[in-house]
Amino acid sequence: MSVNKLFKYIRRPLKHPLFKTLYLKPVILADSKGSYLQSEIVTQYEREIKWYFKKGASIKEARIFLQQNIQSIIQEFGDLSLYVWLGTCNLTSKSIKGRIAITTFNRNQVIESILQEVELIIELFNKYPKSKLTFLETPLYSIVEWNRNKRHPDITEFYEQDIELEEQLVQLNKQIKLINNRVGSYSPKFSSDLACNTKYKKGLCHNKLTKRHHHNFNLYKDGIHPKKLLAVTWLKKITEQILKDCWH
Repeated sequence: MSVNKLFKYIRRPLKHPLFKTLYLKPVILADSKGSYLQSEIVTQYEREIKWYFKKGASIKEARIFLQQNIQSIIQEFGDLSLYVWLGTCNLTSKSIKGRIAITTFNRNQVIESILQEVELIIELFNKYPKSKLTFLETPLYSIVEWNRNKRHPDITEFYEQDIELEEQLVQLNKQIKLINNRVGSYSPKFSSDLACNTKYKKGLCHNKLTKRHHHNFNLYKDGIHPKKLLAVTWLKKITEQILKDCWH
């Protein structure tokens, strides 16, 4: 989506529910991405969201947190609509200098490890049938841009990793979509906000106009964390889904 389209989207009024009774408390469990969205809260509906986020959190850490705290959270807020927004720190790993690299090129292995934790979270939530569970898709991000931001001396060695990371994210999000379908939930498509097309001439005579697909990582501060425009966009997308899930 182009920058202009993002601006048009966030300027559109938020669709309010016809009946304004909150029957599920919206809770978002995330890694550091969550803090960037929380800082953009404006509407009364966004203020209803309870945030739990931790820098560098893996989905296993989130599952352990839920096991230890879900009962007390429900006691405090009542029935929940929980949105689990993780995966970034499973697919890539950070070095001592703060640079990142792909965790493994074994695509099936890393996705299976994430999905195992997803199933354990579902099993945990089955004990609370009045609450709702949604797994938010992991947005596309860039190892190259993160390491460029960290002043790596040779980012070219990460080009292949970025290609593999995109494939892993596509496969993971396909599985997340299937799981959400199974549990009766839906996740916004965050990666679509990064996608854009450029037109160029193709052919020997350069008379055929075609499109080249790429991603606008300039919407990120550092290849992973959203700048204000993208953070506001994602917060609105999540809030629109929360309105459908949590208000009568």
